Amino acid sequence: MPMRCFVAVVCAICFAPSTSEAATDSFAISTLKRGQQIEVQTDKRYFRFRVVDPTTGQMIGSMSEDGQEFGEAATVYLLGATRGRQQGDGGITLMRMHELKVGMSMELGVFDLKQKNRWITAPVRRFAVLPYADRLSIRIANE
Repeated sequence: MPMRCFVAVVCAICFAPSTSEAATDSFAISTLKRGQQIEVQTDKRYFRFRVVDPTTGQMIGSMSEDGQEFGEAATVYLLGATRGRQQGDGGITLMRMHELKVGMSMELGVFDLKQKNRWITAPVRRFAVLPYADRLSIRIANE
């Protein structure tokens, strides 16, 4: 094996992500800490959240149509991941309480937990959990 190939293989092994750093497609909100940020992209919108209370899913959040200009921040409860009501008469609603999952919609309580203020997003395409920051100022990078 030529020396260049050996060095490339060693470097690839050294810089491969560990299991704890590997990408995930879901997480439990309760694993977050107060102040951590989440950036979420659905099929239609971009969201930024900062955790207020991970036990209830209370966040401060803002939304954008284009990922560049975000609206005013408001209290939001991230209730969980849902596929909505299933087909058929009296179909049940599939929901993973207090979780976020790629491929499933988010169910949000906007301002409070009242039924009239519930909102179901388009399916989540990707998300990122970030460390604590003072402001909701981190832009979601478009791939």
